[in-house]
Amino acid sequence: MIWCALDDEIVLLNLNTGVYFSLNSTGRRFWELLSEGVAMDAMLPRLSDEYEVEAAVLRIDIDSLVRQLAAEGLIAEVE
Repeated sequence: MIWCALDDEIVLLNLNTGVYFSLNSTGRRFWELLSEGVAMDAMLPRLSDEYEVEAAVLRIDIDSLVRQLAAEGLIAEVE
């Protein structure tokens, strides 16, 4: 998997399948934090504050994004 920042978004490419994802500015911020090794439990309050969104709504959106990225082989859960 490779990724590249383009303007306000991030493009992710699975080299094995050719599947790619484009993340908007909010998704880009998620990806930046993820790339820095920030755990989900620490990431959610930061994103909630930065984007002024309710934590419960953000959790649903982030969980959905994580499932999509994992299904395409772009991320994997680690302990």
